[in-house]
Amino acid sequence: MYDEEKWRLSCLRFFHGIQLEEIVDKLGLEKDAKWQIKEAFKRRLNIDSLGNLTARELRVFISRISMIMSAEFDEEISEIGEPEGASDEDTTLQEFFHLIYDKQKQ
Repeated sequence: MYDEEKWRLSCLRFFHGIQLEEIVDKLGLEKDAKWQIKEAFKRRLNIDSLGNLTARELRVFISRISMIMSAEFDEEISEIGEPEGASDEDTTLQEFFHLIYDKQKQ
């Protein structure tokens, strides 16, 4: 498997395993609402199938969902590459930069 495909699969795993879980939790929905949330975002962003997206397109999709959740629902959710705890609304900008710096040193 080449790097592009590995990155694409990582993005899909992140979206299904982390991002959708956070959305369900933050909005106080039932776990079985994940499918409806996914379909709503696909419609909103005019995407037929996540399986047809490249790694870069999936990364943009994930980022757009984070932006929508922040702007329209006032909820911060994780993004790919963020250290754990970075999406917490109590994290200051200075603490965020320290989390990023510490993660890069590892």
